Amino acid sequence: MLLEDLGSRICIMGPSSSGKSTLTRAIADKKGIEYCHLDSMAHIPNTNWVRCDNDEFIKKHDEFIKKDSWVIDGNYKLTIPQRFDRATAVIFLDFSPLKCCFYYLKRCLFKKNRYGTLEGAKSDFSFELLRYIIFDYSKKIDSYRKLMESKKNIFKIYVKNRKELNELYIKLGISYKDM
Repeated sequence: MLLEDLGSRICIMGPSSSGKSTLTRAIADKKGIEYCHLDSMAHIPNTNWVRCDNDEFIKKHDEFIKKDSWVIDGNYKLTIPQRFDRATAVIFLDFSPLKCCFYYLKRCLFKKNRYGTLEGAKSDFSFELLRYIIFDYSKKIDSYRKLMESKKNIFKIYVKNRKELNELYIKLGISYKDM
């Protein structure tokens, strides 16, 4: 598998703290294309992760995916159908929720500057996000998989753990830079 196999419009999906934003930046930097962190698009800057209006979010999302090339990380089920209609590839980080909780806590304690953070966010730790990782995301995984499998024209990659993610970085000839 080569980076070119992914095409020019790539979706990165998976649970919070699985490495979506870092992978997004690494691919976008290597390919020289634009990237978008859906969390940043769906929330109001300089707040403590306050969601913007859904209509506003959908409008920004749909405008972005009209571009010829991009890498987008995030899930947001209400925008998946139109994103998949334009995507050439989807990389699904299918990590265990418990592992992602560990990565989230580690990130909150040790990694103050990171890819995908909301500009001006007042707090990087949230019990709400921890609850989402453990309980809510696991309920959505199957519907995300079904949506992916229903799109036969999209190149798909499933990554089960950090070891496989590191192997993917090597296969694609990309690397991530610590901030």
